[in-house]
Amino acid sequence: MHPDLPRRDFIKLAAAAGTSTLIGQNLSAQTMPARSKPLRLIHMTDHHLMDFMNARGSQKGIEAAYAHAMTFKPDVIANGGDFLTHSIERPLADMQADAETILGILPKSGVRIINACGNHDIWGWNKRKSGATGNEPLYGKNFFKEYFGEGTRYRSVDLGAWTMLVLDSTQPWNDGYQGGLDDEQFEWMQGELNSSDRSKPVIVLSHIPILNSGIILQDARTGPEHDHDRGVTLPKGSCHQDLWRMADAFYRHGNVKIALSGHVHVDERTDILGTSHISGGAVCGSWWTPREQIAVRATLRERQRGTDIIRTPRADPGFGIFNLYPDGSFEYKYELFPWEFIQG
Repeated sequence: MHPDLPRRDFIKLAAAAGTSTLIGQNLSAQTMPARSKPLRLIHMTDHHLMDFMNARGSQKGIEAAYAHAMTFKPDVIANGGDFLTHSIERPLADMQADAETILGILPKSGVRIINACGNHDIWGWNKRKSGATGNEPLYGKNFFKEYFGEGTRYRSVDLGAWTMLVLDSTQPWNDGYQGGLDDEQFEWMQGELNSSDRSKPVIVLSHIPILNSGIILQDARTGPEHDHDRGVTLPKGSCHQDLWRMADAFYRHGNVKIALSGHVHVDERTDILGTSHISGGAVCGSWWTPREQIAVRATLRERQRGTDIIRTPRADPGFGIFNLYPDGSFEYKYELFPWEFIQG
């Protein structure tokens, strides 16, 4: 396939009517009096198509997730990034084939699809492994923009009673990445917030968490024994490196109700300064592996360094279901979908 062929038409999907049926008794918000009909939003993140690595059956798992999600009759599906796996270091042709597979799974009608860029949706940043020169039309985030981003890496989306800000939270760092917004994007976000109706609730969609406590259990490292000031630290890619200015911008606006993220594969909610920071688990769970098998496994790099790491379990494969009300209140549930792990 020629790299310049357009793919945006695959994801320009029409919105459809939703349902006001409540999700269940396990929702985080308290039962409230009768209100206006809510917007039904499903948050799916970290799909990780990865059949190239082994026989874990990721494609069938992703298909099962969308089949189950559509039974809830959503108005919007907000995808939090990482459709793919290891895109910064794999050949372009392989990533194009994987992107086409994902586009073949996404619903073609009946629901609006909104996608954020994940670190695994960017092609070629590791030039040594990917074979990229940096001059290719689809190099870097151009790959995401062409296949999933409708030509852009961040944008504002009008959801009627709510506004969604879709952010690009992955920035280059050496051959890899770090979490946060570039200055140009941050200025744009501030402008969007400052010029918006302060009475209209805002939901932010990013891949890497702005604020998340689950990463302390998942990604925290201890610094050198002689360097007491470092103590417990987090890798640059685990959360936003500009979390302070992000939290300040949300607080000053006063109506950023939800900040949705993925990346760390945990189902977790932290309410602070008027914003609910929700990390929405992962469609793939523990990368299509039973979490008991991966919970205590250190990474290869950690084992080479002799680091003794015990990891806590990730979320089981699932997605978030939201009822968003015009007054800024919402209900949320993390929903598992029928799936049996494939050993291999």
